[in-house]
Amino acid sequence: MFGLPLSQGMVYIFSLIALVLGFIALVTQKAYIDSASGQVTEIEVPALGKLKTNIPALVFVVGSIGLATLAYFRDSRHFEPWTIEGTFQPIDETSPLTGNELDNLHKGIIGFQPSRLVEPPSIRDATFRFQYEIPEGEEFEDEIDTIQYLNGPDFRGTILIKEVAPVAKGRLYRKYNLYIERRLR
Repeated sequence: MFGLPLSQGMVYIFSLIALVLGFIALVTQKAYIDSASGQVTEIEVPALGKLKTNIPALVFVVGSIGLATLAYFRDSRHFEPWTIEGTFQPIDETSPLTGNELDNLHKGIIGFQPSRLVEPPSIRDATFRFQYEIPEGEEFEDEIDTIQYLNGPDFRGTILIKEVAPVAKGRLYRKYNLYIERRLR
């Protein structure tokens, strides 16, 4: 949505609607009389002074501006595309992957959270590759806890990123071995 993440775009739209409705309520407000004092309700705003206003309308205006500002500063980080590669290795090294099993690896799914993929994972032969956006200045290991592979009835595997050292490491690049096990049939 306008080049923004969906959640950030939704917050901006909600903030804009709340701002417009709050502004309309402020412009078309009625004076409310305080039942205890018989005076018109007043609120003092440091930058604007005393206002005779409808407090809910003012809350809409200030709240929507605050919400939009929060969304902007929270999601305005810059991201860098990291390339993640790996090779599928059987857990049981005495039983290597057969040609048929290698041909079926591409039918599996690679998953992780949170998902900020630049391109979907590609699986060819016994290797996988994907690009993932990481906030600038952060490391891959700080963003992702696990990479999981699931291939229906055939295989499953998980890399616990914080417990496994990458096979190769570079700026914006990591390579791992993903040990998969045959599922019982």
